Amino acid sequence: MSILDRVYTTRREFDELFFKAQAEWEETGKISEETQAKIDVAKEHREDVVSDLCVWFMKEQAKLSGLKAVYDPIRDDMRREEEAHKKTMEFIKEQIKVVLPPSPEAQIANDRAYCYYRESESVEVINALQLPTDLYDTELVIKPKVDAIKDALRNKQQVNGAVLHVNFNPQIKVGGAAAIKNARNRLKRVGDKDEN
Repeated sequence: MSILDRVYTTRREFDELFFKAQAEWEETGKISEETQAKIDVAKEHREDVVSDLCVWFMKEQAKLSGLKAVYDPIRDDMRREEEAHKKTMEFIKEQIKVVLPPSPEAQIANDRAYCYYRESESVEVINALQLPTDLYDTELVIKPKVDAIKDALRNKQQVNGAVLHVNFNPQIKVGGAAAIKNARNRLKRVGDKDEN
């Protein structure tokens, strides 16, 4: 009999004995020795079942601890590997910036790789309290409207408390004929943009 079957059987026996003892008490004002003996045996049986449940619980807990002991280091190793790869990729990007100085026109395109700089802009809010109120988003928290600040700074408006940074981030893709074609098209677009 499984431990769960024993749990349900023990509960059912206790319920039956309880109702039998209650009926005897109401009828005679006392519980018979036979019923009392069965209750005592059922209590011992209940203790055995509870002990077995505790042992089962401890085994499951040990298995869980064992799994944690096995998988936590793997999870930590994966996290460390991921961080190491990210650092290596950042290092490579920094080395590309040394060899190929950042600019919208800078690119390398050959049969092995295509590398160019994607221009992006970011706003650094130096002092949010100095910003005009129309450059705030008012939700639960007051925060600067970064897009509105960026547009104002692009249009050469002075915005106290913010500066516009132009960033160049290396974009690395697998090369080939398509990469060279994309590089040429991109240079044309950059040239057209500069003429305007």
